[in-house]
Parts: sequence; structure tokens; C-alpha cells
Amino acid sequence: MQKIGFNMHLNGNTTRVEPEEIERYAAEYRLDQLIPGRYSSLFVFNLMSLERVSHVDVMPVIKEIQQLEGRGAGLQMKPATEFRGDRLKGLWHQHFFVTHPSAIAQNIQNHLKGGRLEALAKQHLSAEGRLSADAIHEFTHAVVTGSLEERAEAGKLTGEWIIFAKEDAGKFYLSIETHNQNDEVIAQNLRTACLPQFPFLSEYPLR
Repeated sequence: MQKIGFNMHLNGNTTRVEPEEIERYAAEYRLDQLIPGRYSSLFVFNLMSLERVSHVDVMPVIKEIQQLEGRGAGLQMKPATEFRGDRLKGLWHQHFFVTHPSAIAQNIQNHLKGGRLEALAKQHLSAEGRLSADAIHEFTHAVVTGSLEERAEAGKLTGEWIIFAKEDAGKFYLSIETHNQNDEVIAQNLRTACLPQFPFLSEYPLR
């Protein structure tokens, strides 16, 4: 397997992450035991960047991989979905949840569609008289905590994406991308960093 290094941008500085450091990081999370030979250097670098640059706990990613591999329960996320667009058709993505304001806000926004916010306001906030502190607290709790809990119970939490391919030899974990990243950029990342490691990706559009 071809070894690849990357540049990490952190605090205004650029640091070179060599293949040996990527291997050590993968070993730290026991990826060779969990998905031996089925993860790209880009995937490990993305994982490393989440932790070192974005200060995000990467264990939710590991938990979702364990679930995909049938080796444990996930974190009540939406089921894995196949890409339908021309550039990524045939590849799959699995959501994982990050405790980041944008991810939390997106889940709450999704949950409150279809008049749910108005219904909660009517339930907790009286239209007559002065609003009490308790009523406001109950309303905000229902909007934020209640929305997240209900989506989790329904297995509908969304977040960032684990990109993977389903092959006869198993699932190959290729990249970690933000949910609002466009398909063209994802395809370019996979062509540049993953195709040299996994030639079977030439069978996918990636254009």
C-alpha cells in the first residue's frame, strides 16, 4: 500500500504529517485490529485533524465504525446512505455526531420543522400576561435538549460524514467530510489521496 503524508494547518502554522506519524496514530486507536488494511491515510489524517485542529472527540467516529463492522452499537445516528450524485455514486456515507455548535444547531433545526417550534411555544409559553422564568426555561429545554433526545431515540441524529466503499473484502474507510461539503471536492480528495492506495476506486466515477 502506498504511503502518503499530508500538511496540517494549525494555529497559523503548517506542519508536515509524515506516513510514520499517521501509522502511529492509527495504532493508537487500534484501527489495524478494527478494520485491518481497510482505511486510507486520508481517513486517519482527517481523524487526526478533527482531534488536533478542531478539538473534537474522535470516539464517536470509532463508535460508528464499530457499528458498521457489526462489533458494537452506534450512537443512534441515521443509517448509512449511498450517494446518488454522478461524482460519488456507489460510495456510502455514515453520519457521526460531534458536539460542535453547527452540528447541534442543524439537528435542532431539522427537528423543529413542520410547525414543531410553534407547537412547543404554545405548549410552554402563555400568550397572556408576563412570561415567567420557569416557562422560558421549560421552553428552551424542550427546544434544545428535547429535540436532541427525540432525534437520538428515533435514530435520526445527523452530523459529519464517514465516507466508505462497500467491497467484497469489506468496507473501506476513505475520508471524513463535513456534511455541507460538495460532491466535487469530496471526489477530488478521494482521487488525489485514496486512489493511489486503493486502485479499485477507479471503478467509481469520482469526477
